[in-house]
Amino acid sequence: MSGDWIPVTARLPEDEDTCLCYATGQSRPFIGYFAEGEWVSLDSSDYDRSGDFTGQNPTHWMPLPEPPADGK
Repeated sequence: MSGDWIPVTARLPEDEDTCLCYATGQSRPFIGYFAEGEWVSLDSSDYDRSGDFTGQNPTHWMPLPEPPADGK
């Protein structure tokens, strides 16, 4: 992982690969993925009571880092 944000205009993540996403105007990045032409947020605060996604589509994304090795 390079740690650099990738513009969605340059390339999209692989289908359903979980990634860190950023949308202009959002107060913080969120975890999500791109599938079937739509962004999906894994953060429940990005949804209203009816279950509709209330966030903006990401402008940038980056792969998640590898988790730490067991016990280290």
